[in-house]
Amino acid sequence: MTPGLESASLSPRFVGRRPQLARIGRAQATVLSRRWQMVCEVVGEPGIGKTRFVHEALQRCGPTIPWAVGTCSPDERGVPFHVFRHAFTEGQSLRHEVRAGQPTEATWAESVAAVPAAPARASDARRFRTYQLARRLIGLAARDGLVLVLDDLHWADASSTGLIAHLLRYPVPAPLLLVLVYRPRQMATPMPFGPPVPAEHADAEPTSHDRIELHPLSVAEVGLLHPHVDQVELRARYDLSGGNPGYLAVLPSGPTSTTADPIREAQGARLADAAVAVLRREWVDLPPVELTCLRAGAIVDAPFTTDLLAEVAQVPPPVAVEASWRLARLDLIRRVPGTGRFAFRHPVLRMAVAQDTDPAWQVKACVRALTALVELGAPPTDRARYAERLLSLPNGGWVDRCVTVLCRAAQEVRRETPDLAIRWLRLALCALRPTAGLTQRRQDVSLALAQITGEAGDLAESRALLQEIVPLFPADPDGRRARAVALWARVERLLGNYAEAAAISRRELAALPAGAGPAGGYRLATEIGVAGILAGHPVTGLPDMLSGDLGGSGADRASLLAVSSLAAAHDGALDDARGLLDAGARIVDALPDRDMRDHPDCFTALGLSELYLERQADAARHLDRGLTLVRASHRDDGLCQLLLGRSQVAYHGGQLTTAIALATEAGIVARRIGSHHLLSFALAFEAEATAWRGGLRDDDRAVALARSAVGIATDLSTWCGRT
Repeated sequence: MTPGLESASLSPRFVGRRPQLARIGRAQATVLSRRWQMVCEVVGEPGIGKTRFVHEALQRCGPTIPWAVGTCSPDERGVPFHVFRHAFTEGQSLRHEVRAGQPTEATWAESVAAVPAAPARASDARRFRTYQLARRLIGLAARDGLVLVLDDLHWADASSTGLIAHLLRYPVPAPLLLVLVYRPRQMATPMPFGPPVPAEHADAEPTSHDRIELHPLSVAEVGLLHPHVDQVELRARYDLSGGNPGYLAVLPSGPTSTTADPIREAQGARLADAAVAVLRREWVDLPPVELTCLRAGAIVDAPFTTDLLAEVAQVPPPVAVEASWRLARLDLIRRVPGTGRFAFRHPVLRMAVAQDTDPAWQVKACVRALTALVELGAPPTDRARYAERLLSLPNGGWVDRCVTVLCRAAQEVRRETPDLAIRWLRLALCALRPTAGLTQRRQDVSLALAQITGEAGDLAESRALLQEIVPLFPADPDGRRARAVALWARVERLLGNYAEAAAISRRELAALPAGAGPAGGYRLATEIGVAGILAGHPVTGLPDMLSGDLGGSGADRASLLAVSSLAAAHDGALDDARGLLDAGARIVDALPDRDMRDHPDCFTALGLSELYLERQADAARHLDRGLTLVRASHRDDGLCQLLLGRSQVAYHGGQLTTAIALATEAGIVARRIGSHHLLSFALAFEAEATAWRGGLRDDDRAVALARSAVGIATDLSTWCGRT
């Protein structure tokens, strides 16, 4: 039998398929007992192991019955009866116990030599006589029993397929087991030799026509095939191969084996050359247009539209549509159900096509794909994938375009998947080498990365980036530098560096240029106020920008009002606190969630101020709204403070179990972001609620928590230390 996909690499031992092997065994026994022809179809996906399965079945037949194997080839589709020629001539050496009375290979070759070169154009009577002659020859060969295997019939010529159909209509009156092996999707019709046996009769006594469909192996069976592969890697390889043993056998080994990136595949992990050679037979004879579209689809890799395929392949859209359907009829690509998109039959096939494509053409096609995706408004993940590929190549001609794509994509996904946004921004920053011409661009990317890493809770990296780039920002009337400084001060404050946060903010607030927008000033003043409260020295004097106007609008203004109200409450100026609180609450309640989701500190200050002014319902409402927005945005930098505030509201409302649970979660978040002073708060609040709950061993736990909180608090004069 010719090597198939499953034999393109080191082929593992045979496992599973016992019920199907039993059906072949029953068919053989039936043929010998009834002395009549029986047909078994063995069908399945490419690489599923059809050839290997039939070979195993023949080996188990033993010497009881001779057998011959004929294999089709794409190069011999123009040769009449070529699969039968191969079985009775070239395949002769595979048979056992062929007696002298049976037809020799010369007899068969002489007989079929008289067949017309194009039987499809011959008359029906002449074609019928040819089939009858071939039927008699096969009957003579099967006089004492024969298993005739015809493999890869999806590449059979018309005369061979016609002869098989003739044998089904006019069975050979001899003990012949005819095994037909093919891929149904690549035949002109999925069931060219008749309908399958109903499922309820699959295990019953075989009739004259049985159909065996091979399905993917289970994870346990794949484990038996590869007993020395790590279980985690085995599962990843199984998921990529779908349990198909042929594709599993040719996957490149190592952690990069499951990559979906054709550019990286071309540079790093590769399929075995033998596997590519086997698969190449499916596309080597394609017309140029279809071949170009197939290679373009390998570059696109994900389910693709014909419009995108046309752009990458540089063909008109109608041509891309026609080529896609022709490729689908060949089962190289398949239509994704319920969509107008196409995808490769299997990831391994796409890997082979990409590996068989000129690397220079791949790069140009990848650039065209990126350009088309940007113009078509594709999802950010699709655009960023191609930008990542291009940046991995040595030529830097497209760095600027790729950096733009990655930065825009990061901003679009920062709230849903911040980790992905951070990875894209880090890649963009690495691509921007520190040169004089890219200083401004590096600052922009670094600032975006610092902001998102801080929001995700990586305060140390955010602080390091801000310390590096903020001093390089020039003063500007738009307040861009002021907002960057405010972000820096906020990170310092979250890390417990209150004096430094206040000093940074004061210095920048004093240096604001004339005509600067209020947003930067509001944020700087807010940081001064928050740092003062946490340091134990509330700043009650309002900045000049708020004097005389407590209405106003905007989340930045509301944040400053809320912090000023909290500072006044700490200082005992309750009337001032109420006025500031009312002004801030009106703004917050009037703003939609999209305008408030980036201001978690505003909700924290507002909720705590309302708690201290005995407005517990309003405090719970604002803190719950803040928690909802922060959780939806995956922002660890604001989550801890909101949890602590909500824990205090629950504690003062007598909901001790809820208060403990919220404080415990706040402690987990504080540890995750590396904030010791927030962790001290969380432990102190949990200790307080635990002591009042008074359950079994609660006293001991409360003392232990309190001791831990005191041990973490380094400055007892701060709010954290006094708590």
